[in-house]
Amino acid sequence: MRNSLVSYLRVIPHTDILSLADDTPTALVLARSQQPDVLVADVNLSEADVLALVQQLRNEQPKLNCVVLADNVQQKQVFLGAGANCVLLKGFLDDRLRDALLTSLPRGRPTTASDPFVLLAFPPLPNSG
Repeated sequence: MRNSLVSYLRVIPHTDILSLADDTPTALVLARSQQPDVLVADVNLSEADVLALVQQLRNEQPKLNCVVLADNVQQKQVFLGAGANCVLLKGFLDDRLRDALLTSLPRGRPTTASDPFVLLAFPPLPNSG
């Protein structure tokens, strides 16, 4: 899913991928140092890790928009309760992800301003060997 998502995000207007994080600690470090506009996190990192990531970043960077890709409706409720701005169910992303990112533009910033930076937090790809 990681490669197809990166490819999909690259064609969304007004969006630049800032970094890819393979785990929660890396995502925290990158979010703190690079100050992205949007975090897209995949629950495949582990539900507990993504929950901690969202809660930590909501406390540290209240203006950061957190988009979580969840496996089921129960997870969706958990992440919304933790402060995620948007939770999308995998398999039903189509234009919903694009819409979530485009509506995550910082308030008051015109769409002609520099593109929002997106930090992706996803587990590493499995070794092919």
